[in-house]
Amino acid sequence: MSGKTRPRANPQNQSNPQQPGLVRRSLPLSISLVVPVYNPGPSLPALLQTLTSQRQVDEIILVDDASTVDVREMIQTCPDTRFRFFRFEVNSGPSVARNYGIDAANGEFIALLDADDFYLMLNLLERQRAFLLEHPDHIYVGSSFVKVKADGDFEQTFTLAETDTEIRWEALFSAPWLPSGCLMRRNSARFDPKQRGCEDNDFFSKLLGLGKGHNLGEIGFGYFMQGGLSSIHQSSNFINLLRTNQQNLHAIGIEASFEDILTLRGYMSGAMCSEAAFNVTKIVFDRFKAMSFCDQLSIAKIQHSIESRRHLFNASNKSGCPYRSEINAQMA
Repeated sequence: MSGKTRPRANPQNQSNPQQPGLVRRSLPLSISLVVPVYNPGPSLPALLQTLTSQRQVDEIILVDDASTVDVREMIQTCPDTRFRFFRFEVNSGPSVARNYGIDAANGEFIALLDADDFYLMLNLLERQRAFLLEHPDHIYVGSSFVKVKADGDFEQTFTLAETDTEIRWEALFSAPWLPSGCLMRRNSARFDPKQRGCEDNDFFSKLLGLGKGHNLGEIGFGYFMQGGLSSIHQSSNFINLLRTNQQNLHAIGIEASFEDILTLRGYMSGAMCSEAAFNVTKIVFDRFKAMSFCDQLSIAKIQHSIESRRHLFNASNKSGCPYRSEINAQMA
């Protein structure tokens, strides 16, 4: 890390921090919780409450990405001794902040949470750690979540793909993961500091190159959906997602255009109801199901989803499918 972005450790919490790039000795079964922070403002008390509620966590690492408010002073009101605090002198983005926290962590397992999100299950990390201990071939486990509006009301529940095969299938056209609510084994994957938008997808694709993934079916956390993004920012984020989808398709031997991915995405979401969209999806699926990592139960579930959509679209006898909401309701 360059001198401009090297954090200064809080001497009260960490007098001799180890710099990124050096190997740390992992504490067996311990969990480190890494949270990047930037100008938390009035949301900080709620953040501290949700962090300290996870009693199975051994250390809580806050990385302040050059906030213009004194975050260190604000967290000193919290008596929890598990906090370790680092501060950047120059704003470097969430990828750099997360990477620093991961490198500074002592835990055998590392949990990630965004500063404006919160846990809904008090034992979520314990459940996730138990899953990873029972499944040594898995590298991470996430959970489903609730999207929260700016006023704090719950808006929508998102149930993520659970099995590794289902996750890898959806990674070809979507993003079946979030850093928040995720627990992973200590590993070599890091966020790309050059990406400031949809960097999560690149990171999780790297994780799937190291082991299997899984999402718990239960609602584990609340995800605050930030508003106010410009159309240019939103477009840039989506393009970054499509590029990651392209890379994942390339990994299974398919060279796909953005239009191909949008067609696949549209068919699987029910937004594009045509025989042509089915044919594109079938080509990708036939290649995907031949991969060695696939389990047959998940493949059967995915195939049923694809075929059922085709049956319903044909039944509507409308290539434009004006009954999209009704079809999605039947598929739920």
